[in-house]
Amino acid sequence: MMLSLLVATSVEAHWQPSSPSLLSTDLGELSKAAGTNATAAAAAAAAAASASLAAAAADHAAAAAAPEKESIRLMDALPRLLKEAATEDHMAVITSLTYPYVDFAANTYVNLQHFGIHEHVVFIAEDHEAYRALSKITDRVVLSWSGMDIAEGVPAQYGDKAYGDVTKLRPSYMLASLDAGVHVVWTDVDIFYTQNILDVFRRPAHAGADIVAIDEGRDSGKHLHLCSGLIFVRNNERSRRTMEIWADLVKERADGTNQASYNKALVAAAETDKLTYHVLEELEACSGFNFWSHQRCTQTEAMIFAHNNYISGHGSKLERALCSQMWLLPCGFRGDSESELASSADLRQEAACNEFNSVENKMISRVSAAVARPAECPF
Repeated sequence: MMLSLLVATSVEAHWQPSSPSLLSTDLGELSKAAGTNATAAAAAAAAAASASLAAAAADHAAAAAAPEKESIRLMDALPRLLKEAATEDHMAVITSLTYPYVDFAANTYVNLQHFGIHEHVVFIAEDHEAYRALSKITDRVVLSWSGMDIAEGVPAQYGDKAYGDVTKLRPSYMLASLDAGVHVVWTDVDIFYTQNILDVFRRPAHAGADIVAIDEGRDSGKHLHLCSGLIFVRNNERSRRTMEIWADLVKERADGTNQASYNKALVAAAETDKLTYHVLEELEACSGFNFWSHQRCTQTEAMIFAHNNYISGHGSKLERALCSQMWLLPCGFRGDSESELASSADLRQEAACNEFNSVENKMISRVSAAVARPAECPF
């Protein structure tokens, strides 16, 4: 379904009464004012004037009583929202999503709320339905310029055109954010944090880094497979140049994929622009490969987050998050009353969670201890 968007402002009446007393002036009073010797034409003119005043007053009253039409914040509002959201040391978080992943965005919001940093997030909605739903959570949301053609309720899947259309805009979003004068943290909405991610990037170990990246961890550090799911970008010319290279490389790829382009951009900028980038340790930044597939993160207290990747499909991601105690919403959230998630309790009772029973309890207890569940749905 192609979504046609109409940006509307609040209705204003074109007519404003110069005197409130005129609104109560009836035909008889106008006739008196015309004098006892008024001609029939004068009386008719008075009647027309009275009717005109009454109609204008009715229009004005209707306009005042009518609800305001939706006012949509477009991408040109992003710099202002980022400045408002920025921390004292000028850090702000951005992410983008389509409507089918609004529930994951809400879960991320509650996750970051636990660390007191949810107010530093600005959401970029890729479609109007996502914008409407996210606006119920926060005022810090803008509508992307992408104009996504997303089938209603159908999540973009890894590798398909819709997924590529979303991810290829990432470097452009980063550049637009740097224009606001902030240090930018990009996060995917399927990342679950067990530590304050902004404090991680404040560590002295990363003080000299222009960019802090994460590795997919597929071969235990033998090769870099940098993932664009979480990126810290310090606001300087080297970082900006890297984002420009990334954006150019993405445009050159017919399939629109961004991951290989991101890796190439960092390597190129390090060689030509003296970019310095750090990569978080694999057992701190736990990919789906390390956390679920190979359980390499189960024995460490250093874990910063778990990335719910290396699995495709909204339902699969949701089920895994629920079974791993990473779903913080105690109620279904979709931003409307027609589409609700299955409750956490229902899904946890299903046999699909049994595969996680073999995972060491330390992994689940680590997650549970890091983030407490809210007593009731915050939305």
